Amino acid sequence: MRDRSYHVTLTLGENDTVVDSKCDCVNGQDKCHHKASLLLYGYKNVSKTDIRASWIQHPKSRPPKKTMTMEELFPPPPKLATYR
Repeated sequence: MRDRSYHVTLTLGENDTVVDSKCDCVNGQDKCHHKASLLLYGYKNVSKTDIRASWIQHPKSRPPKKTMTMEELFPPPPKLATYR
């Protein structure tokens, strides 16, 4: 491997589509593997928490969550039978 690094720039548009891409290598204006490797790295290593927060509206057909009491969440243990 050579000790050379290239400056790769990717511009993403709506729905995470690639709008523009540039690389300093010889094939940088066309298809180059540096762009592809950067896209694969981002796909595998970028967390959902790294992406800008957006509020999702839940569908109205979904029923609201039911509030449960502590007794419903943690029912008492069954009574043990006493034998004589």
